[in-house]
Amino acid sequence: MKSNKEFFNFKDKTEGNVSIGEIPNNLKPEIDNIAELFYDSIPKDKLDKTTYHRWYSDLDANLKQNIDKIKQDLFWKNFCDGTNNCKMIKVDNMDEIYYANPPKTTGKNLYGAVGNYYVHRDGHFPFFGTKLYRVLIGVTGNNKNIMTYLTNLNYGKPLNKYDYLAFDFDKTTHQVLKFQKEDDSASTYRIVLKLHFLVCENCDKSEWYLSFLKTFYTYYLYITRYVMETGTNPKTLPEFFFGMVSLIIGIPTYTLLSLLIYIIILFVLSIRTQGKNIWNKIRGNLLNSLYICIALLVIIVLIDWFHYFVTNKYIG
Repeated sequence: MKSNKEFFNFKDKTEGNVSIGEIPNNLKPEIDNIAELFYDSIPKDKLDKTTYHRWYSDLDANLKQNIDKIKQDLFWKNFCDGTNNCKMIKVDNMDEIYYANPPKTTGKNLYGAVGNYYVHRDGHFPFFGTKLYRVLIGVTGNNKNIMTYLTNLNYGKPLNKYDYLAFDFDKTTHQVLKFQKEDDSASTYRIVLKLHFLVCENCDKSEWYLSFLKTFYTYYLYITRYVMETGTNPKTLPEFFFGMVSLIIGIPTYTLLSLLIYIIILFVLSIRTQGKNIWNKIRGNLLNSLYICIALLVIIVLIDWFHYFVTNKYIG
């Protein structure tokens, strides 16, 4: 088993812990099985789609068996980082097999899916006392055109068969890069196995608390994935709406906080009355700010949808 000192390639208070390497040899047969079984299960009309995925809970028994063997391996105990009384919980319902076949240029407006190509964090909830790790394992090889890039750590490489990348779900900033000058000999698609482990080091948290976090993260991922998939390459007005929401979800937390601080400053400066009417003034300004934000979102969605309806092309 890889030693703790070697397991994490990066340790950063802001970006979290990151581990990069190749899975143990004893797990490679399972990846071979998954590669064959999953690709054969993809509906023919989905092969040309930008993305296609299957949740662990929707997989057949053979695929589940191979994934279970990978997750049960002692190799992943390294997430405990040598701490005492470490609890590591497998969040199976977040796990998935992901097929990506992006277009030759990501300049095309994909709305929902384009969020992966922007700098983002997968989550925004670093709960006290725990860490949620997402593990990406390459299921297919010959990938020379698509790379997961760790933006603030200035590191990235194409994820090929047996390669893995593990990072903090809530902290690690990253994006998917598709090279503009592609290698024609490379595969045009990639398949990635995504696994999730909730880790509590030197754990003094209750079972209820850990169970709550497991459920919270699972539903958060289900909701955001639904929004992203519905909003990818939209054609109807509701799909355009979901696509715009998915872009907002992908905005980095610090950007949202900066925007919130800016709004608060304007809000405070706009309050000029004092006394008995102060709370009415506050309520009125809050409602006005909310109405303006909703109006701007609706206007942007309508403009994008109308442009596509008339030209059959996306803006951008």
